Amino acid sequence: LHRVDRRQRQMCIRDRFRSFLFTVVTNLIIDRERRAKVRDHDAHEPFSDTLYSTWNNEPEKCAGIAEKLIEIENVLENINPHHKSAFVLCRVEGKAYREISDILGVSVSTVEKYISAALMAIRNKVQD
Repeated sequence: LHRVDRRQRQMCIRDRFRSFLFTVVTNLIIDRERRAKVRDHDAHEPFSDTLYSTWNNEPEKCAGIAEKLIEIENVLENINPHHKSAFVLCRVEGKAYREISDILGVSVSTVEKYISAALMAIRNKVQD
């Protein structure tokens, strides 16, 4: 009788562990899918020189792009220097927000706000 009781407890523990493990794995899969939707990695396309080499045959398109780049440079010259620094460090030099916050001596949240303000200024100018 003692053996049966002991065996039953082991099975109960094993069943609880399996249930726990199943719940953990299910939640991890759900979290991974949720994050993938938010980040939408599949929507990004890598830059390809061969794909954009056709622009050489389209001078109007090149001229339009050059004008937009000049507009963006003008916006960057006229915005707050902190916003410009954060934007350039992030978008041009490819630094992470944490690195930028260490360089500028501000919090990561402040870096996010600086970059957001710079992007908003650029967007407003380019859309006009």
